[in-house]
Amino acid sequence: MRPLQLLAASAAVIALAGCGSAAASSPAASASPTAATATCRQQYETWKHGPASARLAAFKSALRSVQAQGSAEDLPGLTASLEKAGKAASRMAAVQPPKCSDPNGYYAAVMARVKASGDNARSASGLTGLLLAEAPLKGVTKIEKKLDRELNRTVGKKR
Repeated sequence: MRPLQLLAASAAVIALAGCGSAAASSPAASASPTAATATCRQQYETWKHGPASARLAAFKSALRSVQAQGSAEDLPGLTASLEKAGKAASRMAAVQPPKCSDPNGYYAAVMARVKASGDNARSASGLTGLLLAEAPLKGVTKIEKKLDRELNRTVGKKR
């Protein structure tokens, strides 16, 4: 296992979550009459501080745990943390931000990779299980950079 790669990927996801990143459409946002007149930034801020707020906090906490367990090279702890992060990503994916903030769906791609990592960690054990769990996280940094650029364009740099 290469803990540094796993830590780099989880750090990228934490950075993504830290800026309150976004992606696919929010049915609530598009159905609301206020959403029709609200700017994309307003819709995004409403999502970030509303339905996503508690789930985002849990997601960031789970990712910090992945980093801590990886730094400690605690394989059982890392496996459990990856499982927890996968569950948190699944809950985050259920609360999609406004489509205007991430028309290319980068947010959904990141959540799917973190969820797959958690699923892999749950289904395997030992070093082999962690290597399998790490696989979906490869490339998260690139997706996170694309999402960050997209959010800068759609909702502004200060998020």
